Amino acid sequence: MPLLAAVAVVLGLMPLAQQASAAPTNLALNRPVTASGQELADRWGPELAVDGNAGPEGSDVAPAVHNAPDASRWSSNSADSVWIQVDLGEAATISEVNAHWGNTYPTQWSVSTSADGENWTDVVTEGAGPGVRGGWTNWTGTAEDVRYVKVTTHGRSAPWGTGLWELEVMGEAAPAPVTNLAVDRPVAASGDELPDRWGAELAVDGDSGPEGNDVPTSVHNAAEASRWSSNSADSVWIQVDLGNTAVVSEIKAHWGNTWDCCTSW
Repeated sequence: MPLLAAVAVVLGLMPLAQQASAAPTNLALNRPVTASGQELADRWGPELAVDGNAGPEGSDVAPAVHNAPDASRWSSNSADSVWIQVDLGEAATISEVNAHWGNTYPTQWSVSTSADGENWTDVVTEGAGPGVRGGWTNWTGTAEDVRYVKVTTHGRSAPWGTGLWELEVMGEAAPAPVTNLAVDRPVAASGDELPDRWGAELAVDGDSGPEGNDVPTSVHNAAEASRWSSNSADSVWIQVDLGNTAVVSEIKAHWGNTWDCCTSW
């Protein structure tokens, strides 16, 4: 389907469209997070696990690097089972959850999803595998209608808080509803019947007017009728600038007294 910045059709127009889907992105980046707790009150909070700074990689990274006061990681409360939860902001389809663990990592971890933050579905229960010191582990699959993602650990490699440098949730936001991209957008036309009424801008004002072939002519011809009345010619045109490129899926035209019906393309 073509990308259009401007659409021209004869008489009336209501381009309906939704943006093309994008490649999966990290939906957790800089999103609100909550957690079971943190090791210290003044550092290593859960928000650092979604700041985009994945930290150093490798099992040979010195503990001093993980434990630096400015290390951009979450250090959990000291327990075998801890959790961190991210609010993606809107429903999404997710395809991957990636976790980059710190110096203390889980022996198993699981992933749960929710649409409302209250009712949870286990995507994988203690089956995402063990963590890796200073390395990434991940879950891949498909989960739909997901707004909240929770990672829970089960066991830990050492008696300290579990470290998580970065949590990534890869996916796509749910498609936006189809909307009328033409409403109140700038229009141009081949001409108007009268200079003081029924201008082209009224064809995109969101007022679609009365429907039916039994609507009296006087209604169509009322001075306040919210319609475009073109110049008197067999071939006329009206054009709307959508403002940005978009994928257009439908164009609807609601005709007036000449002719009164609804058509679509």
